[in-house]
Amino acid sequence: MVGLHPDLVDKEFWYSDVTLVNTKLPGGFDRDDVDLSGNVTKDIKLKVPLVSSPMDTVTNGDMAILMALMGGIGVIHYNYPTVNGQIDEAEKLKRFEAAFIRNPLTLGAQSTVGDVYEHARKHGFFSYPITEDGTPNSPMVGIVTRRDVRYVEDMSIPVTKVMTPRERLRVAHKRETLDRNDIKVANSMIREYNLDTLPIVDDDFHPVALVTDSDLRKNEQYRDATKNDNKQLMGLVAIEGMWNDPHTQKLIKERVHGAHDVGVEGVVIDQGILYTDQIDVARYVKDTFPDMQVVAGNVDSAEMVRAVMKEASTFIDALRYGVAVGDVCTTFDLGLGRAPGYGLHECAQMLDKLKEEYGEMPLIADGGFNTAGDIIHGFALGARSVMSGVIFAALAESPALMRYNEEIGRLEKLYRGMGSIEAIQLRSSDRYGMKPNTKIRIPEGTSKWLGYRGSGHEFVPFLVASLKQVLHKLGYRNIGELQQEGYLVPLRRK
Repeated sequence: MVGLHPDLVDKEFWYSDVTLVNTKLPGGFDRDDVDLSGNVTKDIKLKVPLVSSPMDTVTNGDMAILMALMGGIGVIHYNYPTVNGQIDEAEKLKRFEAAFIRNPLTLGAQSTVGDVYEHARKHGFFSYPITEDGTPNSPMVGIVTRRDVRYVEDMSIPVTKVMTPRERLRVAHKRETLDRNDIKVANSMIREYNLDTLPIVDDDFHPVALVTDSDLRKNEQYRDATKNDNKQLMGLVAIEGMWNDPHTQKLIKERVHGAHDVGVEGVVIDQGILYTDQIDVARYVKDTFPDMQVVAGNVDSAEMVRAVMKEASTFIDALRYGVAVGDVCTTFDLGLGRAPGYGLHECAQMLDKLKEEYGEMPLIADGGFNTAGDIIHGFALGARSVMSGVIFAALAESPALMRYNEEIGRLEKLYRGMGSIEAIQLRSSDRYGMKPNTKIRIPEGTSKWLGYRGSGHEFVPFLVASLKQVLHKLGYRNIGELQQEGYLVPLRRK
């Protein structure tokens, strides 16, 4: 484990209260050779171990897409009015870069160009197989893509007037592609015939999948993207943890089944602290869908880590660390929580001690991160990945409200804690052990406005380069070397 200056041992401190010092002469490799990769769960490895928090001003489908493209991962929040609202965002992620877009959405021969645009606004894409009865269970009569409708002004024109008809369609059969989970044949046809979209059909000419040329371009542009075996972007969804409440248990089951149906890789049981109910939730997820990853939390002490590992190490795939440390969290006002630095080190040490008995358990450090330096200190203290809300909330991809602040002349985005009054009036009261019908709700969060950071496609690569630069200056090729050889000392401010 990382070395700590004697003044830090058994002392509470924040990530910004310490600094790393060189323990050797750096050099011998380039900054771009630094490897940041690490496991966020037992089965999910990230090339960039950054996680966007499941907050309703941070992670929706757009943020989850950004994070996966950048090599990290996003956790889609559950503070939507309905379960379907959350699952729709997860489906948006899965359809963004899908390799095989299974069970494609279809339109009927009676549909219009206006229908295409209406569906595009809802789902984010323009390619639709046109079938006899408008469902995937009837033969294709053609396909419409963006190329067919982009210059059409009359929305009432039937799609049959602009589509590529069946007799001119290039298609691939499912037995050569989908059944083998082999994208190569489809990609070669897209290149050879310069196609926007290639339909995959069965013996009855029913559309069973699509492959698009946009995925080829994205593969070249985002080489670090977090993808599954089907070349889809990976993501997680947040679920409640109060298993003993019948209404909440019903919602948990609906979220888990909905997430599984659209191909989400796992769930994060999203509560401010790890209640014992979470063990029942984790057991249910694993019993129902053994391949789904389960993240439990939050923990903040070695004793909590030992207890949950003893009870649930076979049901969970990662632990989330951090209580009362978020930028808009007010749990400290209630007299509990801890500064994150030494607690993270303590929990990481306990997991290392228990590894022989229970196996590896990745630790996600959640909250308290405002700069690249804070993130590096989190890694040094034992985190395998780092979760943040404040770092990502001000990006264009977040669902947060934006305003122009005339007094200071800048754009701002709203960032609110999931323990704020506004958030707990929706679903997030579960995070703090409050049932939906609890009369007196105790807030554990607040809100504030953040300076707008622009597109995450520019900001995140800069952040990643900053992390690599720190390790390069210290002489470490990867996070493992930092954790084994690093040395943290108190920051003596002027």
